[in-house]
Amino acid sequence: MGAAGNDAPGQPLQILHIFKLRPQPLPPLVALHQLLDACCQLYAGEIRERGIALHKIYAAHLPALLLDADKLKQVILNLLKNALETTPTGGTVTLTTEACRRAGPGGGGRATLAISDTGCGISPEHRERIFDLFFTTKPRGTGLGLPICRRIVEDHGGEITVESRPGHGTTFTVHLPLPSVDRSPMTEGR
Repeated sequence: MGAAGNDAPGQPLQILHIFKLRPQPLPPLVALHQLLDACCQLYAGEIRERGIALHKIYAAHLPALLLDADKLKQVILNLLKNALETTPTGGTVTLTTEACRRAGPGGGGRATLAISDTGCGISPEHRERIFDLFFTTKPRGTGLGLPICRRIVEDHGGEITVESRPGHGTTFTVHLPLPSVDRSPMTEGR
């Protein structure tokens, strides 16, 4: 019993549990444009062979993002792969980034990444289900790619949306939070 005689059974275990808890380190700052370029490089051979035009419209001075680079890379690779699979030979895939800073103390705001293609588009009935687990229109698809992408983006405090016109193409847009100004000293100047 403690000095005041009020120790509850199990309290020592609670105290030990507190000492086991450790603050999670902040993820490192990630330069989105560099990550996009690295992902595009992985598909450079296919892009060249199929004569697909790859356009990069990058925001000037996009702040670095505070997130798990490997997870975001997984999202980018999946969205880029889907865009390339649906884009016909000679078509176009466009990567666009933007930053929208919030005014006021601490800043913040969001970064936006859009991956657009000139592929076949997604029908309205399929568009409603593409983020459903195991839903696929691909003969060898698993229906896991887009639900995983959505989960990763949401786990980082963001959202993913899709716009599509059958016969004209599709745009997936990923919105991610920008870190506060005091945590984001690094910017990209492209």
